[in-house]
Amino acid sequence: MSLIKCPECGKDVSNLSEKCIHCGYPLQGQLKYKSYKVIKKEKEEKRKKELEEKQEKLRSTLHCPYCGSLDVRRNMGFMGGHSLFVPSASIGKNWRCKNCGSYF
Repeated sequence: MSLIKCPECGKDVSNLSEKCIHCGYPLQGQLKYKSYKVIKKEKEEKRKKELEEKQEKLRSTLHCPYCGSLDVRRNMGFMGGHSLFVPSASIGKNWRCKNCGSYF
């Protein structure tokens, strides 16, 4: 018997356990022999991929209400850390069209 790291909470658990005694995460056979760092990296990659897919889906459906262009970007404004001047027309607006320059 040896101790492994739980992929969910990161605490030490017996490699013979069916589930984590701390958080209840089910320890499947294939997960028992992977290191905690490998599992954590796989989870991060999966989350990153899901986020990219979500952003791509949003990008493909989001369009400018004025010209209909799909070429839009998130308006960061002052809260985004930019030190550039941001027009007052953009305050309270979340998106900017790269085609016609309008904020919405």
